[in-house]
Amino acid sequence: MKKTLKFLGAIAAVAIVVTIFFTINKRKYNAVGYEKESTQAIISETNNSYAILSSETNNLYVMLADEYLDDDDLSELYSEEDILTRLSKLNDDLNKNFDYYELSFQALQSLEYYNLDDDFVKVYNRKGDKIQNQAIKIDGRSHYVTSLNTVQVNKRFFDSYLASIEKGEAFNDDDYILSTSENIPVLLGYNYTPYYNIGDTLKLNYLGSDMTFYIKGFLSENLEFIKDNETISMDNYICVPSFKIASASQQTDSEQDLVFKIRYYLQKNRGFIQYGINNDIKKIKQEINDLANKYDLAYTVLNTTYNISPNKT
Repeated sequence: MKKTLKFLGAIAAVAIVVTIFFTINKRKYNAVGYEKESTQAIISETNNSYAILSSETNNLYVMLADEYLDDDDLSELYSEEDILTRLSKLNDDLNKNFDYYELSFQALQSLEYYNLDDDFVKVYNRKGDKIQNQAIKIDGRSHYVTSLNTVQVNKRFFDSYLASIEKGEAFNDDDYILSTSENIPVLLGYNYTPYYNIGDTLKLNYLGSDMTFYIKGFLSENLEFIKDNETISMDNYICVPSFKIASASQQTDSEQDLVFKIRYYLQKNRGFIQYGINNDIKKIKQEINDLANKYDLAYTVLNTTYNISPNKT
């Protein structure tokens, strides 16, 4: 791993931010904040052989993973010089040089008492566990946290799998670039239509930061895609564009903004690279290794083939 800097004074400020937002649950997800898959479990897959899951070559992907495995790794990363710039430039290269598909299920979270349909609430595991109306205090104020079904996708993914609109407008190119002064456009699944109108705004928490989202449209009814053997029905989801942050100055950001942006780009950089059955995956792995070295970051390509396809039924 490429972590050469020691903890500096900034880590104390980071610890304050993390304490504020990570107050309820110390499992792989938290009531408010950063939801990261168990990368240790993911990395262990690299000892396995590739498992081809489909004969349709245009549906085959390999996945990127970082090697920042726990809170200590992440805290040290936050203190590194120019880390935000390096993560952002890596993402630019991924989107420029590969058929790179950004897909994340990081939950948007309501901090008010939630009384809409339970089907909108995210289920985290096979036991049916949810974060729904969990009472916490932030800065002395009481909140009720509910995690909502959410998907974040870049333009390449959206155009390939989700570009079917019931009403309103689909994302355009400008929606994939965010300045600090903008609200964030979202598309809601079809089952949200009785509750909201186009142009309505939602105040939700995203990776530990409170943000305002405006409803640009609604996805078509029964819109689905398949990831491996799991069918993802978008009817109960909020769809967010995986945007590029226009302002990424590490010197002028507040500590909270910086932590959000680092988490956000870590999320964007755990995407999928599409390849053809005859392509040399070893070449992709080498190119990713070269990029990781270029930006002094710890990234790898998992030795597992994933299948992502539209549901044609």
